[in-house]
Amino acid sequence: MQQQCEVTTLNGPSGRLEVLYSLPDDHLESEPAPAHLKPPLLFIHGTFCSARDFTNFLPYLAQHGYPAYALSLRGHGASVKQKWLRKMFFTNLHSWAADVRCVLDHMTIEAANSRMSASFSTPSSASVSSSSSSLTDSASSSSSGNSSHCRRQRPPPVLVGHSLGGGVLQWMLSSGAVGRHHQRPTEISGLVLLGSMPLSGSGREVLANWERAEAARGALRRPFMLSERCLVRTRTQARAAFFSDETDDAVVDTWLRTCKTKHESALAGMSVLWPFGEAGKVLDSLCGLGAARGLENEDDEEKQTRPSTPLSRRSRKVLCVAGSVDKLVPPAMVLANAYAYSAAVKETGDDPETCRMWTVWGAGHHLMMDAHWQECADGIIRWLGGDELPIS
Repeated sequence: MQQQCEVTTLNGPSGRLEVLYSLPDDHLESEPAPAHLKPPLLFIHGTFCSARDFTNFLPYLAQHGYPAYALSLRGHGASVKQKWLRKMFFTNLHSWAADVRCVLDHMTIEAANSRMSASFSTPSSASVSSSSSSLTDSASSSSSGNSSHCRRQRPPPVLVGHSLGGGVLQWMLSSGAVGRHHQRPTEISGLVLLGSMPLSGSGREVLANWERAEAARGALRRPFMLSERCLVRTRTQARAAFFSDETDDAVVDTWLRTCKTKHESALAGMSVLWPFGEAGKVLDSLCGLGAARGLENEDDEEKQTRPSTPLSRRSRKVLCVAGSVDKLVPPAMVLANAYAYSAAVKETGDDPETCRMWTVWGAGHHLMMDAHWQECADGIIRWLGGDELPIS
């Protein structure tokens, strides 16, 4: 039986931040090295969404040995509520980046403490509350393990962004708001982009795609941006934009009831009208890029302490995932983004495996809740493990 997600809150830059998480079972934590060399994953949602969009993914990935976390950005889910004016016109990409860094800071604290549960601690400098005692219990049981086991650290996190969340992560990595070039460097192992806004932004194209999806369900009587249709308030609107026809009505209703955020930041949303960054800068912000590059100068101690994983051996750093029936960010747009990364990889002479694209057949834009969510999750697991992706 699949375990459920746990919920905790962090004291973020602007107030409470909701974080959902699922951790590997105790028997996985006591496995030999391979189970401990799986990086934690941090999921960032897109427009109108929240951490609860990932409730299928988190426990499923934890069952495969990956500590999995999802953040509700400020003004989303159960994170700090924002007044309409502040959310619409004073919340930008920098605001959301601060929220992402807050969660990464806590994950970094745990890595530094060598706690293999990868759960959050409660250091004196941070305020963390949990709806469950399992966080404290898992941390305690981890620290009481044998000393040689505790010295083993997981690799740095892999960031996973959906839709606008993927755009935010690409902007953060390209601009140095997170990663090796930030003023407080944070190592990031890799990046998974799920139906993500591309580096180029492409906001006008996505908006046109959204309007066409709505028009297919019935003629628009007002310009799309002046219509309540763009607020996704009904099952028909949500299905038209986000889900495949195979997805049950109950799933769409669940998204509307428990995942959807009423309003979205206009200022942050306008970011899609400009490029998010450059592929080369994103790749350069990821640690250990290129298994053969930069490792020949490591001394023996560095080689012993650096985690060796299928991810690092195969040099897999960016995975671009498309849904074959995604109406907002169609496969052609994802492919163009993957080409941008591939061109940057070719220019530096890195392993072609550094960037891959993969299509989930039959899936809509909401890959993590669509009828084909498990196929998507399995593909991510295969990519993380260094295995071949399913044919797409």
